[in-house]
Amino acid sequence: MKKLFVMIALAAFTASVTMAQAPDMVKEKFKKDNPNAMSTVWKNEKDNTYRVTYSENKAERAIIYDKDGNIVSKQTVVKDASIPTGITEYYSKRATNSKEYAPNYTVWQTTDMKGNVTYYSESSGRYAYFDKDGKLSTQQGMAEGEIEKQDDKMPVDK
Repeated sequence: MKKLFVMIALAAFTASVTMAQAPDMVKEKFKKDNPNAMSTVWKNEKDNTYRVTYSENKAERAIIYDKDGNIVSKQTVVKDASIPTGITEYYSKRATNSKEYAPNYTVWQTTDMKGNVTYYSESSGRYAYFDKDGKLSTQQGMAEGEIEKQDDKMPVDK
C-alpha cells in the first residue's frame, strides 16, 4: 500500500513538472537571447503561453512566449523610486486603513511587443493591475465597475 502511494505521488509530481515545460524551440530561443540568465523557472500560462522567470544582472525578469516562440511581453520587477506614484499611494492608503493589511508588495512592469507599458502587483496572494501611469485598472476578484467603490476601502479577502 505504501509503495502504491509513493508511485502515485511520484507520477503526479512528474506530470506537474512535465506540464510546466515549454517546447524545446521556445527554451532554445530563450537561451540564445538570454545567455546570462540564472535561476530560470518555466510555467505554462492559461492562455497557451509560456512564462519564464529568471534573474539577470541582479534583476528579476520574466518573458512570456507564445507556442511558436514569439515574445508576447517582457516583465521586470520594479524597485523603490521606479515604482509609479499611483501604485505606492494605493498601498500606502490601504496600510493606513488597517493594521492587518501589510503593505509588502512586488511590482512588475510589463511591456508588450508594441511598447505598451502596464504594471501589476502582488501582495499577500492578491493581484492589482495598473495602467502606464500607475492608476488602478483592475483587481483580482473584482469587476471593473467595482474599482471606484473599492478606492476608499481596504481590499477584502474572499
